[in-house]
Amino acid sequence: MRIWRSELPYKITDEAYLNLVIHIAISVHRMLTGHFIQEFAQKDTVGGYAEFQVAKDILSSCLEMEAEVVPDGEAAYVTMHLRGAKSDDYEAHDFSGNEHVLSVTLAKQLIGRVENRIHRKFEEGALLKGLTAHLRPALRRLNEKMRIHNPLVTSIKEDYPELFDIVKEEFSAVYLKEAVPEEEIGYLVLHFGAALLTLEEESNFSGIVVCASGIGTSRMLVTRLRQAIPKLKQLETVSLFELPHKIKSPHDVVVSTIDLGEVDFDYFLVSPMLSEREISQIELYLHGKSSTYHHYDDLEKEQQLTMLETIHRLENKKTLYRN
Repeated sequence: MRIWRSELPYKITDEAYLNLVIHIAISVHRMLTGHFIQEFAQKDTVGGYAEFQVAKDILSSCLEMEAEVVPDGEAAYVTMHLRGAKSDDYEAHDFSGNEHVLSVTLAKQLIGRVENRIHRKFEEGALLKGLTAHLRPALRRLNEKMRIHNPLVTSIKEDYPELFDIVKEEFSAVYLKEAVPEEEIGYLVLHFGAALLTLEEESNFSGIVVCASGIGTSRMLVTRLRQAIPKLKQLETVSLFELPHKIKSPHDVVVSTIDLGEVDFDYFLVSPMLSEREISQIELYLHGKSSTYHHYDDLEKEQQLTMLETIHRLENKKTLYRN
């Protein structure tokens, strides 16, 4: 297998390589125990693939026998796994035109449907390229009813539960042939998860800072916010008098050093020095605005903000009482 891998004109990933080793070992075991596959469907098609002879050579080397003696059924079994091996830089010309067009079409449809579900717009270039490269061999596996090993699928479902369900539902909506194994869905979710992380890294937020203690205090608070939360690129300092007008402009977060009382918008009540706890709470809030794979419904969001606001007010009153 190492020799064969080193002679490939393209690279395959380590998981694809390990997956191939497992299936070749299964095939060798069947042959050693006399329970090998003799006949196979699509004999004319599979037998014409270049990988068919490669499969025979690999199996014959493992069992130290002539390639002609290797059962065609076992060679066909290994052939389909060879053809289904995913490479990092697998070129489109290794696939038929129809396969490439179908992969691109499904990838674009899937991206569009997921965007509609999570209400975010992806940078399509990298995501489309990655999904297309994965779908080309994945569609072959699905057509041949081959299962792929995905040791990460349980972790993926735990880390991205909502995104996993969305991708699973939307891919089933665009790929109508048969049920898709969760192992395949898991790999698709990884592509979307990576794209979402990229969006979060590139996200810039704006904020309004309400401060009544003077210019020096407001500047110190703005500087502290920018240092602690680099994503807050645009911060505007306003007075309590200016706030009713400024609050109408687009913004992501409002931070105030004074209690604003009963208002119809969410805000964070903080100390002028801005504690680590306050920074963490603001970061959590901004993360919630950018993380589309984990949604809160309106009630949950309202309860969370009410709790944070209550904590801030209590801490602020404790400080005033001490002073």
